[in-house]
Amino acid sequence: MIHGLAAPRQAKRGSRQLKGRKAALVLAAVEKRGRNLTGRARMAVIPDFRGETLLAFLKDNVAPGTTVYTDGLKSFSGLKEAGFAHVPRTQRYVPTYEKARNR
Repeated sequence: MIHGLAAPRQAKRGSRQLKGRKAALVLAAVEKRGRNLTGRARMAVIPDFRGETLLAFLKDNVAPGTTVYTDGLKSFSGLKEAGFAHVPRTQRYVPTYEKARNR
């Protein structure tokens, strides 16, 4: 069971679909232990990214009251009602030259 802070991630396995094949959907939750440290990790292949599916995974793998950091996916919208502290973070693209300039 993950405690404290968790950051679930969803991804398609493989970067593109091949003819007649579907990519596997994978959901992962990683425990954060400080600024640059991680703890336990849990992963599962899921059938879809619906809210019910994501919530079931989190209830099975993350302790109630844990702060959960997510991207802006709307399927995570019911986390507060389920007993988690939810901090949505919108991802934004930053060009490589901008990253180098801001160092």
